[in-house]
Amino acid sequence: MDKNLTEALELIKHEDSALPNKVFSSLSDLNRSEMALFQAAWDQWGLARRQYVMRALYDYAQERVESDYTAIFVWALDDADPVVRCVAIEGLWEDNNEVLMNRFAQILRTDPDELVRAAAAQALARFVLLGEYEEISTVTATSALETLLATLALESEAASVKQQALEAIGFASDKRVRGLIQDAYDDEDELMQASALRAMGNSADSYWNPFVRRELESRSSVKRSAAAYAAGELELTTTIPRLLVLLQDPDVATRRAAVHALGTIGGSTARKALQLVISGDDEDLRPFA
Repeated sequence: MDKNLTEALELIKHEDSALPNKVFSSLSDLNRSEMALFQAAWDQWGLARRQYVMRALYDYAQERVESDYTAIFVWALDDADPVVRCVAIEGLWEDNNEVLMNRFAQILRTDPDELVRAAAAQALARFVLLGEYEEISTVTATSALETLLATLALESEAASVKQQALEAIGFASDKRVRGLIQDAYDDEDELMQASALRAMGNSADSYWNPFVRRELESRSSVKRSAAAYAAGELELTTTIPRLLVLLQDPDVATRRAAVHALGTIGGSTARKALQLVISGDDEDLRPFA
């Protein structure tokens, strides 16, 4: 047994402060026997500590691509705590295993927690997109899409889950999608309208260009932010002047979405604007730029 893993688990158990990097490197790429040791240690930690460890593993993996916590995240999909389950789903964002898609679909259909179901719907989005690129089997891609469509059709499903499902199906070229996006855009709920705008961006469908351009002028910060995202995904070069204005928007999410959109659209004007952001004093935007 790896003595570094044993030491790492002891540090997690006894240290209340932030953990050193050696702990996270010891937890990477665990084999079956190491996972058994991890699982035994897990039961000795309090809930707050477990949640902290999961979030820390997720953050560490974002910064160090060589880290692999797949075994931990897959195992944690069945944890009793919804926060742990959510982070586990998010931690598997790069895993395109088709068996995992079935797990996400099952979670979306059956998990008792709304936030977990929403996370599962979001996770299924990449399988819809991979299906469009023909990088996974048609059966798997179709299953992901149909699960999301069924979620949207459920009257009893929470709005937040339906919003994620709508954004996910935006990636599909299925002929039913345009009508569902339109229905959501016409909904009275502002958050659903925003999700419709993000779905428009995901669709790569120029049909939505006028809708997106109009909503960049919205009085709603939620819709301005979503429209900025969509403008970037649709690569609407005609929206660059408006996106430059949104870099000064009072809403930080809208400013970040404008930065993302300019980076996606590209070109000399966008590049110069991003360089100004990098040298500017907006601490919220500089890392994104």
